[in-house]
Amino acid sequence: MLRRDDGSLAACVCGPDIRNFSRIKVGDVVKVTLSEEVAVMLSKDSRPATSEQTSTISRAKKGAKPGGQLVNTTSMTARVAAIDVTRRLLTLRTADGQNKTVRVHPEISLANVKPGDDVGVRLTQAVVVTITEP
Repeated sequence: MLRRDDGSLAACVCGPDIRNFSRIKVGDVVKVTLSEEVAVMLSKDSRPATSEQTSTISRAKKGAKPGGQLVNTTSMTARVAAIDVTRRLLTLRTADGQNKTVRVHPEISLANVKPGDDVGVRLTQAVVVTITEP
C-alpha cells in the first residue's frame, strides 16, 4: 500500500520483474513522474501516412532501491484533420485511418498549418519511478 500526500491509501501491484524489491522499506518515498512531449515538423510534400514506435526501459542497478524509466517514442507522418489554435491542439489522421489529437508546444507556430497538410510528428511519453528513503 502507498500513502498519498493527502493521506489516502492506494494499492500498487508489482510484478516479479521488479529488481531489488526487497530493498523497499516502510516509510520509503515513491515518486512517479509522467511527461509527454510532442514535436511537429511541417513537410513540404505530400507523402503517405506512416508510423514507427520505439520503447526504452531502464531499471535500477543491482543493490539499489527499485526504480526505473519507461520511454515510448512514436514517430509518424499524418494528415492534419483539424486545428484548435486557442487550445493548441492538432487532430491528425494517422496511417491506420484513426484520428489522434495531440497538444502542440507554444514554441511551435501553427500560423501556416491547415487541415489537409502533411506533418511529421514525434510523440514521446515517459514514466519515471524513484524510491528514496525519507
